[in-house]
Amino acid sequence: MTFSEAPWAVRFGAMGDMAESKFLEHCDGKAERFGLSRPEGVHVPLLPARMRGAPDFVTNNGLVECKGLGRAQFLQIKLETYGVMHYWRGLMPLWIFVWDSHKKRKCMISLEALDALLNTPDLINIGYFDDSKLVFRIPADAVFEAADGEA
Repeated sequence: MTFSEAPWAVRFGAMGDMAESKFLEHCDGKAERFGLSRPEGVHVPLLPARMRGAPDFVTNNGLVECKGLGRAQFLQIKLETYGVMHYWRGLMPLWIFVWDSHKKRKCMISLEALDALLNTPDLINIGYFDDSKLVFRIPADAVFEAADGEA
């Protein structure tokens, strides 16, 4: 069974953990947790989107959102998350750290480079996460080709 086919409770318990740990290795621990990480006692869906979607880490060079991808080889970004990223980008530069667990590779891509990819209609496809939330799917190779920096 692939990660995306696992029950929600299983996926929720592990989401982002691998990408976040790989980011901390990548930056040699020179980052501080910024966003929420499955808090206990807080019903996250009731929080405003900008709080729910706060980037995972802050570094001296900006904010970092960690994303993982696997066998399907698509980076998936929910429309709501994309909008929230732009809010945070208004405060500091925002980077997306991508960990590819299938091919064991990593990259940093700026929000501006991600914008350029999302404005390439023949490149991306649009789907739905859990049949309700619009999601952009960007081929992994295109993300790694567009990678443009270090956070």
